[in-house]
Amino acid sequence: MCSSTDDRFTVDSSTGNSLLTASVGLITADEVAMAGGKNGVQNNAYFLYNGSTTFWTMSPAFLYSNSAGAYEMYVVVSGNLGHSHVSASSVAIPPVINIDSSKVTYSDSGTYDNLYEV
Repeated sequence: MCSSTDDRFTVDSSTGNSLLTASVGLITADEVAMAGGKNGVQNNAYFLYNGSTTFWTMSPAFLYSNSAGAYEMYVVVSGNLGHSHVSASSVAIPPVINIDSSKVTYSDSGTYDNLYEV
C-alpha cells in the first residue's frame, strides 16, 4: 500500500522493489489484533497463543524523548498484546510466512484447539 514502489519490499518487481528473496518477516501488532490479541486482555483461544513464549512484533509502541530507546509491541505468554523497552532479553522473534490466499486452500477454524490446515 506504500505510494512509492521503493518502499514496497516484495519478492517480485511487478508489485514492489523485488529486494526480498522470500516472503518472511515479523508479525505486526495490527495482525495480532486481527487474529484476536488485545492490549492488556488475556486470550488463550486464538492461534497466536502458545502458553509458553513471549514474542516481539515489528510494531513500535512509542519512543520516550528522554529514554535510551524505543518501546516495541509484543505478545505476552498469556496471549495479550503488551509493550516493553527493546532490550537484549529472552523474548522470542518468530518468523511470519506470507502466503498468497489465491493459491492455497485451508480448513478448520484457526483456533488454538482447531488449527488451520493449509
